Amino acid sequence: MRKLAYYALLLIFLSVGLSEQSGFPDLTGTWRVNLEKSQLPGTPPEELIYTIRFDGDALIMVQTETRAGAQPRTVELKFDKTGKESVNRIGETEMRTVLRVEGKEILEESTFITGGEKMLRKSRQRLSDDGRTLTMAGDYSGDRGNFSLRIVLDKQ
Repeated sequence: MRKLAYYALLLIFLSVGLSEQSGFPDLTGTWRVNLEKSQLPGTPPEELIYTIRFDGDALIMVQTETRAGAQPRTVELKFDKTGKESVNRIGETEMRTVLRVEGKEILEESTFITGGEKMLRKSRQRLSDDGRTLTMAGDYSGDRGNFSLRIVLDKQ
């Protein structure tokens, strides 16, 4: 469940309404994680697909994760794109997230809380010049240690 929560937040921060804030193209649509170019902790899923849409000040993301030998799991998350804290739940994991745009990057800070354990993620996301690739580099720190990851998403 934690991995699903980590992956879910990764894309959200990539898609924070930059078109309205800094001239980036609208990120509405479907994005697929490029597993060959990404560096994910543990055993990566077979497939991760994100669908993004906007509704007023809300960014709504639907994530579908497929793992070997398991049925696909889908989760829908909602985030405030105005800089206010957003709170979402995936199972027993609570995610508190604040996003801000700085130049051509989205800066994200999230706290994950599961059963008394806490983890912090700080990340930077950037859209390619052609608008077809989103890249996120994130650093996690928490009760179970520290790690970094890189996720590359291709627009479908």
